[in-house]
Amino acid sequence: MLARVFLVSSFLGVGVFLVGCGPSLHAEVKTARAFKVSADCAQGPFVIHTTALGSPWGEDMTLATRGGGVSGHVTVTVGSDTQENRVAGGDNHACLLSDSERGAAATAVTPPPSDGSGPTPPSGGTPPPGGQPPATTTSAAPTLNELPMNLVADLPQAMLVAQIHREVNKIEDKALVLPKGTDIKIEFWSEQPNDFSRTYFVLTQSAMVPPDGNDAKWQAHLDELRADDERKAREAAAEAKKQQEQANARNREMVRCSTVMAPDAKCHDEGFKTGSELQAEADEDTRCNALALRNATDEKCRAIGWRNDNERPDYLSHPAPPPPPPATMTTTVPSGPQKHDPDRPPPAPQVEVQTPKPSEHADWVPGSWQWSGFDWVWLAGGWRVPESDRQQKLTATAPAAPPAAQVEVRPAQPVATAVWVDGYWHYQGGRWVWVAGRWAVPPRAGATWRPSVWVPDGVHVRLDPGGWVVR
Repeated sequence: MLARVFLVSSFLGVGVFLVGCGPSLHAEVKTARAFKVSADCAQGPFVIHTTALGSPWGEDMTLATRGGGVSGHVTVTVGSDTQENRVAGGDNHACLLSDSERGAAATAVTPPPSDGSGPTPPSGGTPPPGGQPPATTTSAAPTLNELPMNLVADLPQAMLVAQIHREVNKIEDKALVLPKGTDIKIEFWSEQPNDFSRTYFVLTQSAMVPPDGNDAKWQAHLDELRADDERKAREAAAEAKKQQEQANARNREMVRCSTVMAPDAKCHDEGFKTGSELQAEADEDTRCNALALRNATDEKCRAIGWRNDNERPDYLSHPAPPPPPPATMTTTVPSGPQKHDPDRPPPAPQVEVQTPKPSEHADWVPGSWQWSGFDWVWLAGGWRVPESDRQQKLTATAPAAPPAAQVEVRPAQPVATAVWVDGYWHYQGGRWVWVAGRWAVPPRAGATWRPSVWVPDGVHVRLDPGGWVVR
C-alpha cells in the first residue's frame, strides 16, 4: 500500500513506479506547469495551488526544479493533512554578500563636504538635503509567475522538492485515492535568499494507469491478490490454532505431572517433574533453610546454593564499614554501571509450575520479564482471586489451622518497584503444602499486598487469599 507525501532534497530523474515482480501501475503525465520567480534572489514564501486528478488507480504529483537547486522549507497541504520538511541544494553565493562586500556597501555613498565643494549633482537632480544619501526605493515583493512549459522543456531536472504518490496495488488502497478536485497547496520559503536566476519550478501531475490501460484486467488482478491474502490469513489462523492446542496440551500435561505423587516415566520424558519430586525439593529447601538459620548447613544443602545465616550478605553481625576519609582528603569513586533503557528484547518466557489454586474462580497470571535498568529479570506468576470468591466463601478450606509459617530467605529484589509477597500454607489432597513467597509488581502505584491467612469458618478454617489493595 502506497500513500506517501515526500518532501525530499535529492537529485532524481523521472521514472516508472514498480511494485513487486508482478504487473504494476505506471505514471502517465496529465499536466505539467512551469513557474519562475520574478527576482534573481528571493526568499518567498511562494505558494502553488493545484487540485487532485481523481484518477481511480491513484496519482503522482512532483514539484521539482530545473536549471538549479534551492534550499529552504517546504509545506505540502492535501485537504486537511499537512507535511513539513526542509530541502537543501543549489548554490546561492550570488545572493549573499561577503564580509568585504558588506563593508564596501556601508561606505559606498560619501556625504558632500560642508563647504559645498563637493561634486555637482547631475543636471535636473536635487542635492541630498543635509548631506544624507537619497532614499532607497523598495521594489515589489518577488512573485512566482507561471510561464509556458516549452520554455523549460529542454532544461535538466535538478532536484525533487516535494512529491505526493498514491497508487492502488490492493483493493483496500482505494480508500487512499484523492477525490477529484481535492485542494493541494505547496508553500516554499528559505532562511537565506536563493539564486533563481537560472532556476525554474516544474509541477507535474500524473495518473497511475494499469498495463495497457486495461482497467478490468487490473481489477481482476486486485481481486486475485485479495483472495490470496484471505487464503494466507486462513492458513495462518489454522496454524496459530494448532500451535495453541499443542501449548494447551503441554500445559495440561505439566499440571498433571505436578499432581502425580509417584514416579512417572512420561513426565520425565517430557521434561516435567512430578508432584512428589517438587514436594521433595520443597522439603529439602525447608530443611536447608532451618540448617542455615542454625549455622549448620551441610554439604548437600551447599550443593544447591544454601549458606549459613552468618554468611548471608545482609547478616546483621557483619563488621561496620570503615569510617569515611577525612574531609580534607579527596577520593575518586569509580563510577558503576548506569541504568539505561532496554537495549534488546526479553528472552523467551520461563516454564512455570502453577501453585495450588486458592479459589474456585481464580485465574492464573503467568510470570513476565521486567527490565531492572541493567538486564531482564523474571517475576514469577501467581493467582488472581476474584473478590466475589472471597465474599461467597469459594476459597479453599481445611479441617484445622495450618502449621506455623516457614521462615523464608528472600532473594535479591529484582526491580525497584517489586513488593515481597509472603509464602503461606495451602491445604491440598489431605495435606499441607507450603507455597513459597515471591517478588511481584503492584498493578498500580500505591497498591499494597494483603497476605494470605486462614480464618475460622464453623468447624473448619477457610483460606482468605492474598491480593492487591488499591486505595
